[in-house]
Amino acid sequence: MEGYNSDIRRQLWKYSFIIEQQRRIIHNKRRDILLDNVPMELLSTGSAERYSSLHSQVGEEILRKVEKQITLYYINKCWAEYLDYMAYVRESIHLVVIGKKSPLDEFHRIAIEAFDNMLERIDAEIVGKFNTVEIKEEGIDTDKEGLRVPSSTWTYLINDSPDQFSSLPLLVKAATDAISGPLFTIQSVCRRVFGLSK
Repeated sequence: MEGYNSDIRRQLWKYSFIIEQQRRIIHNKRRDILLDNVPMELLSTGSAERYSSLHSQVGEEILRKVEKQITLYYINKCWAEYLDYMAYVRESIHLVVIGKKSPLDEFHRIAIEAFDNMLERIDAEIVGKFNTVEIKEEGIDTDKEGLRVPSSTWTYLINDSPDQFSSLPLLVKAATDAISGPLFTIQSVCRRVFGLSK
């Protein structure tokens, strides 16, 4: 039983490893922005005309503060949405065995692609919001502009239920047997996995 539970934990770790690496990237990015360890240049290059116009009105310090607020908001928002999407993917990834693909490899491929898309989306959202937000001499009104940070954010939890992957070997075997047989149907896979009578 201990060996079985150890295998389950090892399998769960393989799925969570890439998300943990991505979490560290996002955490470091947020920390650097909060501590002013990185130059804030996205708005000056992504929306140069508006940035230049506002620079003469409100000054460099206010524009840096505005960029920081917008950036942190969209990092949090996009990261929470990404985690929600990856939780959905993780719940259904075992079905790829029907197409003779590795669930772990497919999960990693999807996670990397979705993470890259999320980073691009963060930048696009920041520039888009900057182009529409009202900026005054004191900065922006985060409540009015819909940039209020939630009191808590969605996070990911590993479901360490021993039953989470318990039917995966059966599903793989059923899919392999069904594909190699003369007739492949979803019904035959379900019969073999769940022991249903004909």
